[in-house]
Amino acid sequence: MMKKLFNILIMCYTLLFLVCGCYDDKGNYNYISENALMSVEISAIDSISIKAQAELKIAPKLTNDDASRYTYLWYTVDKNYPNTRDTLSTQHDLSINCNLGVGSYTLYYQVKDSLRNIYKSVTAPLTVTATDINTGWYVLKAKDGFTDVDYLSLSGDIKENLLADVINTEKLQGTPVSMIYIPFNYNHAVTNPDGTTTMLYNKSAYHIVTNKDMVTLNANDLTVFKKLKDEFYETPSSVNLQGLQQESFNTQYLINNGHIHYQYGGQGIGKFNYQMVGDQEFCPDLICGETEVYGYDQKSQKVYYTEFGSNFEFCIDSKKKSSTCFSDSAFTMLKLLPRVDGGYSTTCYGVVKHGLNNKYYIADFGLYWHYYSPVPTFSQIPGTSGLIASDVMAAPRGASVIYYAADNKLMMYKVASRVDEVLKTFDIGEKVSFIKNMRGTNLDGTTFNDLVVITNSSTGYKVYRFPLVGSAGEINATSSAVMTGTGAASFIMFRQN
Repeated sequence: MMKKLFNILIMCYTLLFLVCGCYDDKGNYNYISENALMSVEISAIDSISIKAQAELKIAPKLTNDDASRYTYLWYTVDKNYPNTRDTLSTQHDLSINCNLGVGSYTLYYQVKDSLRNIYKSVTAPLTVTATDINTGWYVLKAKDGFTDVDYLSLSGDIKENLLADVINTEKLQGTPVSMIYIPFNYNHAVTNPDGTTTMLYNKSAYHIVTNKDMVTLNANDLTVFKKLKDEFYETPSSVNLQGLQQESFNTQYLINNGHIHYQYGGQGIGKFNYQMVGDQEFCPDLICGETEVYGYDQKSQKVYYTEFGSNFEFCIDSKKKSSTCFSDSAFTMLKLLPRVDGGYSTTCYGVVKHGLNNKYYIADFGLYWHYYSPVPTFSQIPGTSGLIASDVMAAPRGASVIYYAADNKLMMYKVASRVDEVLKTFDIGEKVSFIKNMRGTNLDGTTFNDLVVITNSSTGYKVYRFPLVGSAGEINATSSAVMTGTGAASFIMFRQN
């Protein structure tokens, strides 16, 4: 009986299969092609090689384009991290500064029908190489309540507002203090998109410092290495940045509230160390030699020595075994002037005030390891000299003079004869804000030894380069401004390589 029932069930399934197989589907199905859904066509984009921070412009060729219907998107994917992307623009055409780091990318251009939520796209290889914003002049300026940098290449090309308009980084708070170029030995730790960490060794970098803020840029592509919150192993509770200098081995010394923090080139992850031990209150200007660094402590009225961030030692007169060259006479240091012309030197001047007779003097001395060499000698500044009231001054290495600012005049004080001389009178309204003797190489390979001067006025700033003539500090004052810009400039740096 069971066997008979089983056979009947098999026959029923077979019949059902035959009936279904003969069924003629009379339904009406309309298959819509891709072009019917979205008729726009995008021409291929050729592979691209571009320098970092250069202008990247692409005008794609589209057919059946409809700006009222479509939206547009440009983005890149780093070939090393294909799961991440960086949006460049949402405009029909691409027109940006290439703010990507040096590397290889895939560039995507996407046209989207937002109503139907469908899109078409094309891709192209994109290679970013080192920026051509490198050798040349960097002007640090205040503008619209922030600090920015203008760049002048050796060939005369100008890029204004590097931070705000070229790199598009956050605005740098505060007023300009200093900028330095680190040619090598800078280390930086990068957190990758996948959460891993990559150490970058022996990089070149820029430190840009204001009284309230700081940023470190990769000198190869101008991407941001660090902002203020990442610059220290422990950020100071009170930020009042006053000076930044480095010696020839790329150890940087940063003064905050009179205290020194250092960063030893090639060590660690590119952060400034804890405040160096001591109760000193250093002047903002340091004297930097090959490896040794000197600072004047306003509390003890002594000059201190350090090397590679070692403990402070006060400098002594090796003959008298005395460390009180300034405090013996109750001198107060108003300005410490390294006598340099673009290199490193441990000879210097000090503009000092005598605490007992209220007269002003020039201290002329040198430093060698933790010794005064030669020991300070003091010559009184005439009460009629404008040097006493000036807050902008500089000293060259090769002449016994001090250049200083007196409103719209560039002045020279001759230390030996105690005589003032007017070197250049600028237009009414121009006020001298920066002076420094600087050396380097021009585009044509010739060397220069110039007195570089910045003036500010209601219309902006001007940079002048006056060649030094002879060995007595005289200049060729006939030069006109080599660079002008907006904002109030107060510092300039020359990068040679």
